[in-house]
Amino acid sequence: MFTPGAKPFFRRPNPQRFTAPRKARTKAPASAAPMSMLELLDAFDEWIESGACNIKDQDTGEVIQLKPNRMQRIILERWKKQASEGKPVRVIVLKARKAGVSTLVQAFFFFAAARLSNMVACTIAHTAISVESIFRITRRIADGSQERIYPTTKQLRFTGNGSLYYCSWAGGNSIISGDTVNFLHCSEAAKWPSPQGMENATSAINAVPLSELT
Repeated sequence: MFTPGAKPFFRRPNPQRFTAPRKARTKAPASAAPMSMLELLDAFDEWIESGACNIKDQDTGEVIQLKPNRMQRIILERWKKQASEGKPVRVIVLKARKAGVSTLVQAFFFFAAARLSNMVACTIAHTAISVESIFRITRRIADGSQERIYPTTKQLRFTGNGSLYYCSWAGGNSIISGDTVNFLHCSEAAKWPSPQGMENATSAINAVPLSELT
């Protein structure tokens, strides 16, 4: 605005009053939660086939992509069959050693915890050494992914969705600690130490709800 007869006055802009526009914060795109266990298992199968799951080759020690062998494929199809019938997935595997059962289970637990919000996946092993060995399987898978994870010595916390994966020793005290466990793997259950192992087995099994997505 100018006053008639007055000399126009121009104020120099103060450079300190101008700041660069803030960059919009972006979040990693969230995956849509599957509607059923069968959809989750189908998505897991596709994820494996895409080559996104890294494991260690038993013979060479090299990091390779998980390609399900015959035993792993049979187990995965049994999971799908139970899920297609609307049942909670419950499988007892009388397995030969080095068939890759624990590897398949840990891969699925990682995938499920990454895909679904506020889930708990737990593996219980018969020795402390086995706990470390099994956890390394999942940690290797996590290291090859782009998930936002806070790792500890035996846990993976998924910071983007609140899910948790962890491993415990069957002979420990309060290994479930009152948690509701959505996905449970009892490794080498016949070798769990007695009597603590039997008490922990009862607590662990009772911690898993009888719902479809377990």
